[in-house]
Amino acid sequence: MENNYQKIFFKNPLTFLLVIVAFFSCLRALDYGGRTPGIDFYQFWVVGKAVNQLDGDNIYVDENRKKIGSYYFQESRHSYSQKINNDLKVSDKQIRAANFRKELETYSTPFLYTVFYFITSNNYDFDIQFFLVLCLVFYIYAIISLCRLLGYKVQTILVFIPVFTIFFRPFFSDIRVVNVNQIQLAMLVLFFCVQSRPSRLTNLSGGFVLGLAVMFKPNLVFVVLMLVIAWIINRRFEKLVLELMGISIAIIVAVTTSSLFFGSALCWVQWFEALRIIPNEIINVSMGNYSLSRLIFDFTDINVSKYFILVLLLLTSYFVYRGRRKVVNIDLMKENNVYEKDLKAGFLEDVATVSTGALIFLLSSSLVWLHYFILVIPAIIYIFRPENYLSQNNSIGKLIVIKRFLPAIALLLVSNEPLLRLSSIIQVTSHFTAAAICSAALIFYFLMLWELKHLREYLKS
Repeated sequence: MENNYQKIFFKNPLTFLLVIVAFFSCLRALDYGGRTPGIDFYQFWVVGKAVNQLDGDNIYVDENRKKIGSYYFQESRHSYSQKINNDLKVSDKQIRAANFRKELETYSTPFLYTVFYFITSNNYDFDIQFFLVLCLVFYIYAIISLCRLLGYKVQTILVFIPVFTIFFRPFFSDIRVVNVNQIQLAMLVLFFCVQSRPSRLTNLSGGFVLGLAVMFKPNLVFVVLMLVIAWIINRRFEKLVLELMGISIAIIVAVTTSSLFFGSALCWVQWFEALRIIPNEIINVSMGNYSLSRLIFDFTDINVSKYFILVLLLLTSYFVYRGRRKVVNIDLMKENNVYEKDLKAGFLEDVATVSTGALIFLLSSSLVWLHYFILVIPAIIYIFRPENYLSQNNSIGKLIVIKRFLPAIALLLVSNEPLLRLSSIIQVTSHFTAAAICSAALIFYFLMLWELKHLREYLKS
């Protein structure tokens, strides 16, 4: 094994060069993150500390948002000017973040605030730097692990690392505000890793991971919904029951721990109520909300989000049905050496369904910041995977267009890098940027529908 790794990394100059490029890509990301105040992280950091001081008051109302924001802004200014509060160790980063967040936007789940309270200290600089490193480690782990699960070679994986870091603006957006989308990606890939070894225990564990991911940040709810639909259509009922049990356990754990921390389970009702009345003025396209439904709303004054949800769920369910696998007797499958293929087809089905569920959220939600598009990465890696059983039943020209040319264009658009370069020459409006990124998400969505439809062909290869 040691000789194999030496051969890969030291006897192949290209691989060694790619390792260096990947390493410095990560260093550049950390350097960029080290200079940002982390305006989203600041909210997560502050709210957890403020919950105890509010003595059960609702953190999801404007009065307390202003109260918390103003209190911590004044406290940080005083401590910074006096230089006497060694416990808080207020830094320039904290001052900048507090100045930006004088009025907080508390729309995250009680579970997220609970988690941040227990993983942070009173040292803002240390906490944000630690969190940035942690997120990057999870992010690189997610990319490498998913690539390995789908059969990529080492060289290709090393190419993906700089592509998804220094050339991928959603990633830089997540670092700039220090949000949790890298962690979300890692949790999805952890689910894939667990599902790659199917058993009753892994099905239960996979459900638990999914449940925690949704309770941490609920924009993954369509992932769970599409998985449930896919398991029902493909008649994987035992798996469905075990996964739902795992999800239920995770929900109980998340609600219980956060309710104990907040002092009441009412915090979940308050959070849900706050979600329903998010002010339009803080989710404009001009502010970086690259939502397709919001883009349409700006031009037509019609809220199409709920219609998109219904249409996309029905359309995806139809393609899952078109690609469903036949139920075959296990003994017969073993005799014909297709049992392993059926297990692999089930795994690919899970990856494809999760990828499509994430895209449904990106296309239907009325709020999609740029860093949310990190969630297109599973679809990108799945579509570009080297194992291409579709080539047996399709022309080479059609295959190249569907499997390489279209996703390459979509990757360029969603990375936002070409538009960033173009903006130095001509004026690129936020609506134009939103249209380009949404077009990329649509391309990936329809490519994933095509993949779902052709899943059954894996067993025929």
